Amino acid sequence: MTDNAVMWRVGDILREHGLTAYKLAAELHGKVNRNSVYAIARGDTERVDRTTLSALLEALRTLTGQKYTVADLLEYTSEGGDVDETQAVLADHPDILERVARRRRGESRVISLEEAAAKHGVKL
Repeated sequence: MTDNAVMWRVGDILREHGLTAYKLAAELHGKVNRNSVYAIARGDTERVDRTTLSALLEALRTLTGQKYTVADLLEYTSEGGDVDETQAVLADHPDILERVARRRRGESRVISLEEAAAKHGVKL
C-alpha cells in the first residue's frame, strides 16, 4: 500500500516570486491569523477552511499579479518516499528553489566545468 500525501505549495510560490511568509501575513492581516499563514507557508497545516483558501488566493494574486487556483496551492503525490526524499533535499539545500527561480527568470546561468575551473584558477 502506498502513502498518499497532499503537500502545500504556498512556500514554493512565495519563493518563486521573492516573497516571504511575513509579506503574505501582512497582506492577509485581519483575514487570516498570522501563525496560520506561517504554518501554511511551512507546509505544517493539515486543515484549512474555504474562507482561508479564498483569502490566500486573493492575497497571492495581489502580491504576484498572477491568478492562482486551489490546485496551485496543493500538490498530491501517491508516493510518500518521493515526498520524504524531496523534503530531505530541500532541508540540505534550503536555497535551491530560489536558485531555480532565478535561473528561470534569466538572472543566473549555468557555467561549464572548464569555465568554473578557469575562474578559480584550477587546472583540469
